[in-house]
Amino acid sequence: MTYEETLHYLYTSIPVFQHSGPSAYKPGLGTSIALDDYLGNPHKAYKTIHVAGTNGKGSVSHLLAAILRQSGFKVGLYTSPHLVDFRERIRVNGKKISQDYVVDFVERHRSFFEPLHPSFFELTSSMAFEYFRDQQVDYAVIEVGLGGRLDSTNIITPILSIITNISLDHTQFLGDTEEKIAAEKAGIPLSYDRACAIDLAVKGTSKTVLEAVRTSINPRVIDCPNPSSGQTRLTAVARDGIAVAVRARVTVRTNLDLFVGGATEETVVARVGEGIVSAVGSAPSYKDVLEKPEVISRTVSDKGVDAATAFEVLSIDIADVDVAGNVGARLQAEQAEADKQIAQAKAEVRRAAAVATEQEMAAKTQEMRAKVVEAEAQIPMAMAEAFRNGNLGVLDYARYQNVVADTKMRDSIAQPDTPPSSIK
Repeated sequence: MTYEETLHYLYTSIPVFQHSGPSAYKPGLGTSIALDDYLGNPHKAYKTIHVAGTNGKGSVSHLLAAILRQSGFKVGLYTSPHLVDFRERIRVNGKKISQDYVVDFVERHRSFFEPLHPSFFELTSSMAFEYFRDQQVDYAVIEVGLGGRLDSTNIITPILSIITNISLDHTQFLGDTEEKIAAEKAGIPLSYDRACAIDLAVKGTSKTVLEAVRTSINPRVIDCPNPSSGQTRLTAVARDGIAVAVRARVTVRTNLDLFVGGATEETVVARVGEGIVSAVGSAPSYKDVLEKPEVISRTVSDKGVDAATAFEVLSIDIADVDVAGNVGARLQAEQAEADKQIAQAKAEVRRAAAVATEQEMAAKTQEMRAKVVEAEAQIPMAMAEAFRNGNLGVLDYARYQNVVADTKMRDSIAQPDTPPSSIK
């Protein structure tokens, strides 16, 4: 067959959506999988990028292909529909597939695919996959057809999936609301009942069903700790007593199965925080944490922090880690200061006791002096009484005075440093 005859065969022998409309749509991936197995799974020979959405798919696909080409890669590009020539659908580094290859592909494989009755899109997708393998491309940018979960291109396992703007299109296949279409294009099984349940669950909040579906497609990032809490980093202490400050970023995707009744993002943040504290606390040294912060991520991930929550945790990344201080040294310093204060208090007690004892002895001394003074005061009184009673005469008193004078003189002699003038 010539190239024109081949195209005529394709357009007339198999269902073409652009010509036949909905009757050309074949739900299910059975035919695509059968063709792919027959061709030896060609799409596994290179890396693929999947582009879906309502508007902008072609622009995004061509832009990605151009970026990869400029980066030095050999790039396959599969888009639909074509404007002028069928070959516009399949390109390698911007060059359209050759007419000879199209003819050869159909002639070599028609005996297999004719009994399958594939759709036009299923067959051209298989042709593109095999052509990219034959051309040994590094990457293939694949644009979906209708873009539902059962789209023929969904047999690939892309390294990157992109969904552009969503609006009402192909409602007879994809759903009659933007939420359902978004879920279908993203391969998310969202039934009407579940959509209603989610809508009721988010009543009175700023969230919507569309947001839930969008987040299930495009993951979002949660900071841990939450900046609104006033904290910028979590502080945990390693086993060597050094405190480490950690800030993590958690990438999550909405889990529609648990969106209603599942724990909120606050639970995820709390669990991640607990995991960080536990991981740092079990580290032998703060150096281990600084050298390998990914250990924290793995430890936290292994804890299954997204269990029974409305989210699926895709990754836990340590955004910042730093030394917060030597808690062990600070505790030792505080203990030493406490010990010093205790010792000072005990010393003050002993000093107060000594002062009290001194005061007591001083009081006793004053008491004894008072007794001496009292005793000395009794002497003149006794002498007077002796004079009155006749028991003491004038001569006796004179001798007493001489004794007193002699005693003072001896005291003066016994104290040689005393000036003579002080002797009375």
